[in-house]
Amino acid sequence: MPRMNIYHDRNSPAAARVTLSRMKNVVGHVPSLAGVLAGAPGVLDACTNFLQHFMAGSLDKQECLLVILVASREFDNEYCYELAADTALKGKFPAHLLKAVEKRRTLRKKSYRALAAFVEAVIREGGEIRDEELDALRKVGYSEQQVLEIITGISVAWIWSNVSGVAGLAAGMDST
Repeated sequence: MPRMNIYHDRNSPAAARVTLSRMKNVVGHVPSLAGVLAGAPGVLDACTNFLQHFMAGSLDKQECLLVILVASREFDNEYCYELAADTALKGKFPAHLLKAVEKRRTLRKKSYRALAAFVEAVIREGGEIRDEELDALRKVGYSEQQVLEIITGISVAWIWSNVSGVAGLAAGMDST
């Protein structure tokens, strides 16, 4: 049972309605997480913009989704991972890759393996990663700009995980 109010596009504070309506048109529904964030319209807008800027960076769409998926899995929040997986599938993320991330299988593509390992290291080490972990990412072609973008994606998943956890959101809440 949720511990916080979950708004939708019609009962939310007026300042959140446009963002929630836009989200409903794009996603097909208002995710419970967005409904919770609507309780603070400025926070909803900030989180939405943060995600949009991350997705519009220099990483390709699959790399962005991979960052969000691996981070969501690592934060061990079932609702957050389910939301990320649903977002990935709607974004045409390959099902075999989604299953590999979920089951912690070795990813086939070398750059994806390095990307996933880096995300895991940043979360595990709280950002205090070893030189070898950063070098492994650079070795497969990621730039310093992309390292910062990856950290931004991890931050998006961190926000999702913490808000959904505090709000008491559970897996299956957004099933349509």
